[in-house]
Amino acid sequence: MNDVYNSPNNTEAFNQIQVPDSLDKMIQDNLITLKKEQNSKRLRRWTARGLATAAVLACTVTVLVKNPILVTNASKLPLIGHIFERMQGDYEYKGNFTDVATKLDNPDIEDQLDSSNGTDADTLSSYTKTVDGVTVTLSEIYCNDQALYVTMQLKSEDALPEIMGDWQCFTTEQYSFNKTQQGDCVSLEGSKIDDRTYAGILRFDLNEKNVDDTKAQEKLNEFYENGGVDDEMTDDIYVKYLEQIDIPDEFSLELSIDKLSAALANPPKAEDFNENNELETMTDEEWIEYMKEWDAAHPDFYESQSDTHEGPWTFTLNVKKNTDDMQVVEINDVNDKGIGFSKVVKDRFEITMYDTYSDDIDSVDYFPVMLDADGLLMESGNGWVNSHPIGDHDVSKVDIFLMDYVEWMDNIKGFWWTEGHSVTDPTVDGGKLFKDILLEKCAYHTEVTFDK
Repeated sequence: MNDVYNSPNNTEAFNQIQVPDSLDKMIQDNLITLKKEQNSKRLRRWTARGLATAAVLACTVTVLVKNPILVTNASKLPLIGHIFERMQGDYEYKGNFTDVATKLDNPDIEDQLDSSNGTDADTLSSYTKTVDGVTVTLSEIYCNDQALYVTMQLKSEDALPEIMGDWQCFTTEQYSFNKTQQGDCVSLEGSKIDDRTYAGILRFDLNEKNVDDTKAQEKLNEFYENGGVDDEMTDDIYVKYLEQIDIPDEFSLELSIDKLSAALANPPKAEDFNENNELETMTDEEWIEYMKEWDAAHPDFYESQSDTHEGPWTFTLNVKKNTDDMQVVEINDVNDKGIGFSKVVKDRFEITMYDTYSDDIDSVDYFPVMLDADGLLMESGNGWVNSHPIGDHDVSKVDIFLMDYVEWMDNIKGFWWTEGHSVTDPTVDGGKLFKDILLEKCAYHTEVTFDK
């Protein structure tokens, strides 16, 4: 029953479904990538129309499947001021942040925080705020042309629960270069340090922050006021009114962390769920009706599945971009199908491809794919689907493709994520090079070489 698995209120039901161990392992290994790419495609279509919707999609993925990173046990460094150093080797966008990051606070503040009570912590630093017994401290930043990275410590007066995945920060962001206020949901990818402390790294994807949608929103409001329906407001029409913004070398960010939330590792079980019903025998219509009745009888159930703290914790960050490691390869090519790439940008920690389309093409019909110099698939990171963590990949040369979205998601991607296939093996399906399969099926391909 497809609708069962697409229902937003099916967590308990999904957990009750028995699957073979091998299939369960494959799902756990690959669900994060599949969900991320499906939802990132939706984000590309809807981010400009409604950032709150985009935030919900992004957080849903992260809560379900991300695992906490490991902190180096041997590290005796203070936490504040050294979060990058302690965690950068296991971070999704791993690499040496220590050499390029800027410290916002003195590491000595950690001892002061431990001895302070409640809102007294607010007086220690402009980067430390306390709300209802939860103290948030921002301690280091690094920014390139693609993303802003910020380290963060969360310290609670009470013991923190065991969680599944990472803490999610629901934010309101006002960038000095963009008059449009933005809402987002940013993962604090990190680890529990002790019973009361969690620390990690926030990544703000600047490719999602550099669009002014003021005119587009005005046009959208006018469209609906005149009786238009959503299917008639196509992307091609809407995108014409978006204005791209150049991000300056220096800018400020008014950051409000409005809410912190994390999925509990051991949440309360649903009472009476499916007591007199068998999932396997329900029709889609019966399932939908059953869930409506169950939701109405248990209005607080879904809130009980998470640990949530309301803010806001507010900060002002003055940011200076570091573009020393940036390389831009201009492509500016569109094929006879009207699709192609404008450029590829490589930085110290990530590599991003920018697809481009003629006016009569809808970008959501295509999915961008990147292979490294060894022919290995590069996974998109926590953010825009076009951005990829470099990590251990050899990116002296990359192959970039535009694939038909449906064919990629339903067929081709499965070759790579077949159970037992190693992500360090460029061959799939009995010895075929994955690159050859992409070359045969792609709508567009080009090779990009970097000089360093």
